[in-house]
Amino acid sequence: MKLILILSFIIFSSCKNKNYAQKETVIKQEKTSNISTEILTDTLDFEKKLALDNIYREINLDSLYNQANFENHQISLPFQYSIKVDLESSFSYLFGDLDIDPKSSNCNKYNLRNHIEYKGNNYSEGSLYFVKNNDSTALTIEKFKTLDKAAYKKIYYSDNESIIFKNSRNNISVLHYKYLKDKKTYVIYYKINENFFAKNSEKNILDLSITRLRMAKNLFRKNKENHSTNWVTYKQSLSNLELDTIKKSFNKLISSIDTLKVDSPTHITNKNRPTFFSAIKMAEESKKTWTQVNTLPNHKFIDFNTLDYLRINQFIYFLSSSSANNFIKVEFKNSSSVILKRKENSGFGNSNYAILKKEKIQKNDILMYSVCDIESKEMAYFYFNLINNYNDL
Repeated sequence: MKLILILSFIIFSSCKNKNYAQKETVIKQEKTSNISTEILTDTLDFEKKLALDNIYREINLDSLYNQANFENHQISLPFQYSIKVDLESSFSYLFGDLDIDPKSSNCNKYNLRNHIEYKGNNYSEGSLYFVKNNDSTALTIEKFKTLDKAAYKKIYYSDNESIIFKNSRNNISVLHYKYLKDKKTYVIYYKINENFFAKNSEKNILDLSITRLRMAKNLFRKNKENHSTNWVTYKQSLSNLELDTIKKSFNKLISSIDTLKVDSPTHITNKNRPTFFSAIKMAEESKKTWTQVNTLPNHKFIDFNTLDYLRINQFIYFLSSSSANNFIKVEFKNSSSVILKRKENSGFGNSNYAILKKEKIQKNDILMYSVCDIESKEMAYFYFNLINNYNDL
């Protein structure tokens, strides 16, 4: 009987201690949740990624179209981004007490695009809104958290001007704002990650959201000198999804070398579109192409069509004779690679630059050449660095 009483006491004490411990844990979690303002991820990790450098280019927004009621806006965008004015949007938002209506005369909207392919890239990297408003408190992140609680289920990161959150439809979203006091203008960046078809992991979507937020935070940075030959800067600035797509493309390209026919190109495609670089196993004709490219000057443009016609050049979009005038010069080159630049209003298509590289792979002389549209000098140097460092991805 005494033994039974002792066992009962031990079991009761154990349950009591366990219940107390569970209650204490819940209390601690509730306190932590209140203190962290609902942030559910490692803030230090976010801040480390946000602090990474990138290669930027300056863009004058008012050069995109004539907007009389707005002052001059100069912004900086990462090398892979482009921006276009949106004159047709009619979708409006209310963030805090700030009404964002593109149809209004006090609001300009621009759409952003990322020119690096990745899984789920629908060519929309979010939008920028410039909204005239005299009230510098119409939108704050704390006001968004309070007044727009129905808009989010979870907060991953927030600071005084930014928030990354999961919206009511379970899409991870990015919101960043800056108030320009001298112009009495809000600059809003907003992007909802629609992930239904891509089915990327939450980890990768968060990583992509951080790169987008880093872009938004640096819109008005005073541009430092770009280190256009610094591969480490390029590589660290890419999202996991961008890096993964580039790695897979190069792995497929290199693994196909043994199956190539001489002087015949191979293309690695994504959604039936060539990605990044194609390759040719070099023989007599493609060696002549490489010689032609290396004889081009860097001080003036030459009509490439005036050089000897080579069948293989018709496979290399940038060198094709399909255009009546195809004026090209060398932008930069080293012993094995070259950046070619096309004269404005010359040739066809959207590509202003091309990159070619001669390399020995698996005991074969291989000519690799870019097949994607390269519009800016900064993008050209990225692809130049990529083709010279694809083993370090």
